[in-house]
Amino acid sequence: MKRLISMTAVFVLVVSVGLLACQKQEAGSASSSTASSGEVKWMGYTEGMEKAKKENKPVLVDFYTSWCKFCKKMDSSTYADPKVVAALNNEFVAIKVDAESSKQVTEAGQSMTEQDLAKKYKVSGYPTMFFMEPDGKVIGMLPGYNPPEEFITVITFITSGAQKKGVDYQEYLKTLKK
Repeated sequence: MKRLISMTAVFVLVVSVGLLACQKQEAGSASSSTASSGEVKWMGYTEGMEKAKKENKPVLVDFYTSWCKFCKKMDSSTYADPKVVAALNNEFVAIKVDAESSKQVTEAGQSMTEQDLAKKYKVSGYPTMFFMEPDGKVIGMLPGYNPPEEFITVITFITSGAQKKGVDYQEYLKTLKK
């Protein structure tokens, strides 16, 4: 009888340790998959602009539509590229704006729809990306689909400070080829 009790205790202990190990592994893999999910952390316009000011980070605003073939291609290739994801998540505040949405946003204290915001920025084709200073001042606009390699070059141009120093983008590209 004592042997049965001690074997049962050992069995319960082994099962408990095994369950704890499994729980720990699941928790660890969940947190690591969240930390390195491989996705750009997109925000809404109002919240994103507030975060950019607070954290003093440049902004990427991606104007898109649900029907746009090249918007979907940007999502599936460029915005899925690990270098682009890392750069946007670490160096920028990334914002998505549906240029046909009636969702309300706030721009310079004024309430408007995302559609009105796209009109304000004179977006006429999709996708169109705007790079901005944390205060909302436009750094530049990038229309159309851009493959990851080209997109990362634009991001690096901004994060390197070359744009703030007044370096022309074409001149910047020449320095990369040297």
